Amino acid sequence: MNRLPALERTVFIALVIVLAVSGCATSPGPVYYTLPVTGLEAADSVTDIAAEIGPFDLPEYLDRPQIVTAAPDATLRLDEFHRWLEPLDEIFVRTLATNVGRQLGSARIFARTTHTRFDAPARVRGSVLRFETDSDGRAVLDVQWAIVDRDGNITRPGARSSYAADIGDAANMTARVRALGVVLEKFSADIADELRARAHP
Repeated sequence: MNRLPALERTVFIALVIVLAVSGCATSPGPVYYTLPVTGLEAADSVTDIAAEIGPFDLPEYLDRPQIVTAAPDATLRLDEFHRWLEPLDEIFVRTLATNVGRQLGSARIFARTTHTRFDAPARVRGSVLRFETDSDGRAVLDVQWAIVDRDGNITRPGARSSYAADIGDAANMTARVRALGVVLEKFSADIADELRARAHP
């Protein structure tokens, strides 16, 4: 049986290791995303409406770093190479609060996560039922939400709201994330309308 001399074996093994490391180094890493504020114009006038936005509970299938896409056969695809930059529930609440604040022209709209608390006269809270894009080229948001006062009394009974937006380029993850921002903007408009109506009955 032919055997490589010791020196040649050492060189061969070193070359294999170098090639393996080089292959790992050139593998593409994941791309990270956050939710955009999508073309939202600030309100024409400034208000002093105050409210806390959140927390919003996510279903377990969304409570993960991978971005989720719904398939037509009732399965879900978790994308290892496209991930949320931070926990999705925190991104969701902060973006929602930013949207509502701009729509109301108020600097007193605060994002409330489990780690924060403010003393605003109203708090918008709820549960997200669906928040994903699908293979039909749509972004969808189904959410149950309510408004409570600082004492925990419900001032707007809980209701379910649903929103959808076209993705456009369904093969582009950036387009998918932008469409999720659009449905969140639609939801924020309903919240802003409710808070405005309560401030000026």
